[in-house]
Amino acid sequence: MQRTGRYFFYVSIAALWLAVGALGLEFGERARAYLAEHAYAGYFEEQNSKVYRMVPADELQAAENQFALPDAPASAPAPASPAEHPGCPSDAEAATDREAFAAQGEEQREVIATMQGELYVDFDESRVPTRVWGDPLLVRKHRERCPHIDISPMFPELGDAIAAMKPGESAGPFRYDLNEGMYRLPLQGTARRDADGTYHAEIRNVAPRIEPTEPTGPDAAYDIINIRYKRNWCPENPFACYNNYGFRDEDVVLPKPEGLYRVVCIGGSTTEEGNNDADTYPNIMERKLQAALGKDRIEVINAGICGIDSYFELRRMEDYLELQPDLIVYYNGINDFTHAHIGDWLSEQREQAAWIRKSKLLTRLLNRQLLPPEAALRDAMWKTTFLNLRAMAYRAQECGVEFAVCSFAVPNPELLSYRDWNFLDLNLREVWHGEDLTYRTFTRVAALHNELVRRLCSENNLDYIPVAENLDAGLEHFFDTCHMTPLGLELKTNIIGAYVEQIARKNIGVSAGR
Repeated sequence: MQRTGRYFFYVSIAALWLAVGALGLEFGERARAYLAEHAYAGYFEEQNSKVYRMVPADELQAAENQFALPDAPASAPAPASPAEHPGCPSDAEAATDREAFAAQGEEQREVIATMQGELYVDFDESRVPTRVWGDPLLVRKHRERCPHIDISPMFPELGDAIAAMKPGESAGPFRYDLNEGMYRLPLQGTARRDADGTYHAEIRNVAPRIEPTEPTGPDAAYDIINIRYKRNWCPENPFACYNNYGFRDEDVVLPKPEGLYRVVCIGGSTTEEGNNDADTYPNIMERKLQAALGKDRIEVINAGICGIDSYFELRRMEDYLELQPDLIVYYNGINDFTHAHIGDWLSEQREQAAWIRKSKLLTRLLNRQLLPPEAALRDAMWKTTFLNLRAMAYRAQECGVEFAVCSFAVPNPELLSYRDWNFLDLNLREVWHGEDLTYRTFTRVAALHNELVRRLCSENNLDYIPVAENLDAGLEHFFDTCHMTPLGLELKTNIIGAYVEQIARKNIGVSAGR
C-alpha cells in the first residue's frame, strides 16, 4: 500500500513538472512571438535601407555576384538572321491544330479550354454538378458562387434554361457579365441535355482582353489594380513611369525593327521591381546583353505588373504577344501560392489542425501540418497555376514565340540568422497573408513550385532557367521573402541573362568574341 502511494506521489510530481514545463515553454514561445513582432518594424526599416542605398560598383561586381553557365559553349553558331516566326494565327486558322492537341488526352483538353477561357460543368439527372473543369479562373468563380447545386447563382439565365430542358434539347447562347468590382468578364453560355438525362454547360469568356469596370483616378498608376497599368502614365518626381503599352520601360516601337531580337520579361513585382526604371532586372539585363551581342541586335522589355498572378497573366497574354517578342521570360510564383492558394489550403486543413492552433508552441513546432499533404499541394498547383502556364506557353508556341520559365528564388534558410528567421516569419504573415505559417513552411511550398516548373518545362519543351538553384543568398540579397536588394537584382540578372544570352545566340548567331 505504501509502495502504491509512493508510486502515485512520484507520478503526480512528474505530471505536475511536465505541466509546468509545458506551460513554461508555451509562455516562452508567446513571449518570443511578442518580442519578434515589436522588432519587425525596426528590421523592416533596416532591410528597406538596403534597397534604396547606392551600391558601389565593386560590390556589385564581387565574385559571389557573378555567374557563368556551367556548360557554356566555347563558340556560338555561325552568324544567321533572327529566327522568323509566323505571327499569331486566328482562332479559325488554329482550330484544327488545337483540336488535334486536345485529342491527345484530358490534360491537353484542359490546356486548350484554359487558353480559350472556357468553363465546362457536367450535371447528373438531379442537376448536381459532377465535374467542373477548364479555365482555372472560371472554375474558381464557380466554386465561390455555386458551392452546392445548379449553376444559377453564377449564370441565372442558363440555370433557368437547364431546369426546363428535356432530353435531347439545347439552349443558348446567353450573355452574362461576371462583375468582379475592378474588372468585368463578358461571358457566353450554352447548355444541352443528353438522351441519358445528364446536363452539360459551356461558359466562355468572349473578350480577348480584360477590361475595368470603371476608370481609376488620375493619381493611380493602375488601370486595373494588380492587373494592368495605364499607358503613358508618369507623374511628377516619379518612382516609376509606364510606357505607350502600360509597362515600366521605354516606349515600344512597333512594328519591331528588322533584325532585332526582342525579349519580353513577364511576372509580378519581382520582375518589375527596382529603385528606378533603369535598374529593374530586365533593363539591367538589356544593357548587359547589348554589350555582349550588339545594341541593334537585342532588346529587353520589362512587362512586369506588381501583384499580378498567373490567372491574369494568362488574360494579358495577347498584350504581351502584341509587343512582337521572340522570347518571353517568366519569373513569378509567390503571387499564386500566397494570394491565390494559401488561404484555401489553410481553410481546407483548418479542422484537422484545430488542436495544433490552440498552442503557439505546437503551431510553430508542427507548422507544416497546417497545410494539406504535399501530394495535395502539388496537385492543386498543377491544376491551377501550371494549367495557366501551360496555356500561356501553348499560345506563345502557337505564335512562334519561345517561352522560358525561371525557378523562383527565396532566401536560403541555411544562411539565415535567428533574427532573420523571426523577420521572415512576420513578413510572411504581415505582407503575404501567411496567417500562422512560418518561413520554413513557405520554403517548402516554394520548393514544390520549383519542382513543378521543372516538370512543366520538361513535358512542354520549354526553356528552363534555374534561378533558385543558383541564387544561393540570404538577406543581403533579399529585402523580404522574395524581393531583392540591388545586390540581389544584379545576381538574378546575371543568372537569367546568361541563359537568355545562350538562347538569343542560337537565334541571332553572334560570335562569342563580339
